[in-house]
Amino acid sequence: MIFNHSQSDFESEKERNLYYKIFAGYFFNELIPGYDDRLTKFCRILNEPIACGEGVSSSPVVLNPKRTHVSFDNHLYLFSQLRTDRGEFADIIIHDDSNRTLVLVEVKLHSNWSHKKDVIINQERQSQLKTILPNVRIVPILLLTRFRWECARMKESSEHSNYMKFHQDPKCLFRVILWEQVADLISEKKVHEYLVSQLERLQRGISYRTDGEWFIQQAPQKTKT
Repeated sequence: MIFNHSQSDFESEKERNLYYKIFAGYFFNELIPGYDDRLTKFCRILNEPIACGEGVSSSPVVLNPKRTHVSFDNHLYLFSQLRTDRGEFADIIIHDDSNRTLVLVEVKLHSNWSHKKDVIINQERQSQLKTILPNVRIVPILLLTRFRWECARMKESSEHSNYMKFHQDPKCLFRVILWEQVADLISEKKVHEYLVSQLERLQRGISYRTDGEWFIQQAPQKTKT
């Protein structure tokens, strides 16, 4: 079962595990009723991001449910003109050929984000796409947890602040949205509870221990003071 989250269910902490389950298993799955409505609501949070770079266009993102396609773990070498760069240009690509829009999502879960790695390098690869698709609109997205975004914001006075680099970069085209915003769009109770459980698990320090012939989540250790 994809969305179980009991103490005796082993669950990877990797972001790939989560975004496959949430977006492929439910959110962008056209076989599950309510797909059109979910896509419309997703566009809403794209158009009302928690933050956006200085170079972001004010033109709203609109995706046609009948023409939108979703792909995961996307690399430039699949384009014959760009085979010299084997790098990933988006964890998730959501594209609508009817209005020539590419929404490119960089996903972070419990790891820190970096302006250089997650914004600059991705934009460099996305600009290569632009050279062969000059009339396509590219919409880069950074999907974070609220905790990681707030941690970066609290360090804005730091010399190497990713938060300030993001806001002061005149070429930044990224919009920031939060996992918690995605969770708010999920009407299916079991899926919503699963996502919330995964957003909380590493903040609580969950790991596993063996229990007889099976395994079980181990309670987080208390920090010594």
